[in-house]
Amino acid sequence: MKILVTGATGFIGSHLVERLLTEGYQVRGMTRSPEKARLLQAKGVEPVIADLRDYGAVREAVRGATLVFHLGAIMSDWGPWRLFYEVNVGGTRNVLKAAYEEGVQRVVYTSSIAATGLEDYPGVKDESFPLTTTHHPYCRSKAEAEKVARQYIERGLPLVIIRPVYVYGPRERNVGIYTVARLLKVGFRLLPGDGSNYHHRVYVKDLVDALMLAAVSENAIGKTYIIGGPLTTAREFWGTLAKIMGTSIIWVPKLVGWMLALPFEMTYRLLRIQTPPLISFFRIGVLSNNNAWDFSRARQELGYEPRTGVEEGLQETVRWWKEHGWL
Repeated sequence: MKILVTGATGFIGSHLVERLLTEGYQVRGMTRSPEKARLLQAKGVEPVIADLRDYGAVREAVRGATLVFHLGAIMSDWGPWRLFYEVNVGGTRNVLKAAYEEGVQRVVYTSSIAATGLEDYPGVKDESFPLTTTHHPYCRSKAEAEKVARQYIERGLPLVIIRPVYVYGPRERNVGIYTVARLLKVGFRLLPGDGSNYHHRVYVKDLVDALMLAAVSENAIGKTYIIGGPLTTAREFWGTLAKIMGTSIIWVPKLVGWMLALPFEMTYRLLRIQTPPLISFFRIGVLSNNNAWDFSRARQELGYEPRTGVEEGLQETVRWWKEHGWL
């Protein structure tokens, strides 16, 4: 069996590739970077240099694959809508079209709970929660990409949609806990809210477990699964991170968070800086909004069960960051 992984050198994709190689699969990894392609080849992966926006190149990458894990995406809280649309929506359409035309036996598409929006929500969301109509480019692009996926399911493509909650672990350095860890390291201990909001995360290796299960379960085809880890409050999660880093959190009103983010937002937008600011309105919302998800369907139908506790996962993550000079 030959397996294609798009986004093979990304945060989640790199962990999935390692798992597949460990289990003896033939892996083809897709990346845009020649340098990263050489790194894949050194690990025993068949590298393919291709851009998700190039249908011809994507189809060549898909050709001959029995199973496709589609993880390639722009994952950021900052940037122009056109780029998010071209990569996350158009790129997903290209992968699924190629898989359909090439007769791939199974596609596992990694979406995100961002597809349902990350606004403050008092209850617990499940797979029936409607897709978001927000104008935030990442959330909106993931919602639009899921619509494309549903279209291909209706056309008969054997496709499973995985919708993970916030993912963390070694190699994560984007919108997640790495941002807070960097702030804690330099002595900035303020976080918005009172910490009572639910803050749902999943350790990356547990997510890989779910992806592997989705690839083999016959009952999974055509369905969407939320994948989560232990449900904790923000106070519990960030308090554990702070303890591991030898410090503590000071909780301040949300308004303080918005005020801290305002000069960053204004400066970055005025100067049209493409990289995301350290503190933004989106990140303040992620930290302080109540977000919890029900992943009981994955438990019941896939046999998924998170194996990693919050303290264990954070310890491994912080250790990896320090070993690699990120903290």
